[in-house]
Amino acid sequence: MKFRIIFFSMFSMFSTALLAQDACKEIYDSLNIVGSLPADYCMSLSVYLSSELTDNNFITSSQNPNLKPRVLQNRNAEPSGAGLLNQSGAVTSVQPIALAGGSFATGGTDDGASTIFALTLNPSIFYTDISNPNETAKSSRLGDITVFFPTNAVEENTSELEYFGIRARLNITGISTGDELLQNVQSIYSRLTIDQNKVALSINKLLNEATDKQACYDQIKNKEESTNSCYSNIEFPVFTQKQKDELESKLREARMKADSKYFGLDLRFDSGDPTLGSKPGAAGTRLFGGLARGRTLEDKKEQTMKYHFRIGVDYFDQEDYQSISTDTVMNMPVMDTTMVLGRTNFSLDSAFGLEFSKLIDNQTISFSTGLELRLAKDIPNGMDKVFQTNYMILRSSLSVPFTETNKISLNLGVPVFGEISPVFSISANWSLLLPD
Repeated sequence: MKFRIIFFSMFSMFSTALLAQDACKEIYDSLNIVGSLPADYCMSLSVYLSSELTDNNFITSSQNPNLKPRVLQNRNAEPSGAGLLNQSGAVTSVQPIALAGGSFATGGTDDGASTIFALTLNPSIFYTDISNPNETAKSSRLGDITVFFPTNAVEENTSELEYFGIRARLNITGISTGDELLQNVQSIYSRLTIDQNKVALSINKLLNEATDKQACYDQIKNKEESTNSCYSNIEFPVFTQKQKDELESKLREARMKADSKYFGLDLRFDSGDPTLGSKPGAAGTRLFGGLARGRTLEDKKEQTMKYHFRIGVDYFDQEDYQSISTDTVMNMPVMDTTMVLGRTNFSLDSAFGLEFSKLIDNQTISFSTGLELRLAKDIPNGMDKVFQTNYMILRSSLSVPFTETNKISLNLGVPVFGEISPVFSISANWSLLLPD
């Protein structure tokens, strides 16, 4: 008799389980989920529902929309201002901004005061889906283009620009570091999937116990909150503020690790007269191509030290110009009619600097200092300044953020030797954030 009771109890449980699986299978099939058929339809439905829930009291895996492109964005990248008043940083890096941005700088040299405006764009926004973190993790680190011009560089008579230029940066390591970051962030999120598993088990229990499984599924799917709703009876694990802070810290560390190194190309084009007429013979076309390398030397939790290095070749094609003689009686420059044929010149350019950064309340304050050297042969006497060569200058820069990706920089350049002007400028840099 006892054996029969046990047998019928087991048979009843088995039949109930089969009926539950049939009901769950019917719902599962209606979802048209691609993939192999599950062994347990109710559990598969539970996992699907748990991954669909985006409540703030728990975090799901990296497959969930919680992983946003902004989580992967390099917050310290700035628009390029290499060789300009806009240059923030003793030695500029080739790490690009993620979307678009710009800079506005004002300052002075021996040639006078000037104000320069620059716009920077990451071309990848035209061929990638910026809402897809798998794409933006890499494309946002590959390269950007900057166009600049002084605001007072328009000729009064012709309305033409006397001077403008283009900067292009290509970070060759951007793809690999983006992949590395994506894997690290997914790993960070995957450690939290235990919370999703707990939710899935809770949903599975509710589905198996529910008389109307379709109604239970709909209540969870639509997040219906009522006393008898399956959704209201899900046991959500508590995700504390401490855990949220720890997650933010780990994500920040992953970004800093991915962006701790770079290697790439620094390309520049300048056309016109950078002195805006104050130096005869300064007008022409200038091309620069160089290799740039940077790496974090010391990385503590809230402060880092990083080196930046650049080496390249500068080419200058000087325009023909009228010489200036000096009136010995009036002791003042006088334009004569002598035309001087322009020359071409190649210079070796190199720079090395150190950057010290301090993280304060999720924002980075940085100070950098370094030396820039440019050397060339066969330059006419007194023309080093016109050709912008045969000099060494000590550059220093202090950058202070006022929002997450916007900074104000104080920049100073002091000549060590050569005919080059000291320079002081104040620049403001801004860049757009990726979707959140």
